[in-house]
Amino acid sequence: MSRASSRERKRITRNLEELEKGLARNDLERAVTAFLRLAEDDRARWMDKVERLVQQEVERARAAERWRDLAAWAVLAEREPR
Repeated sequence: MSRASSRERKRITRNLEELEKGLARNDLERAVTAFLRLAEDDRARWMDKVERLVQQEVERARAAERWRDLAAWAVLAEREPR
């Protein structure tokens, strides 16, 4: 096994661990950061859970009138390729 593939596997494993932690703790920033570090093909199986967390956090932010957070998230969402 090559060193590069071993490093890549470790990076993927670390990102998946961070994603799982973020989802378990309802930590939107951690979950989304790790999610976006995954390859597009690897994201598919996590999309529903991440989407639910984003929706919940947006609802909480709206209810608490955290407009600055909502505006910042909108900017980040616009940057993400579709």
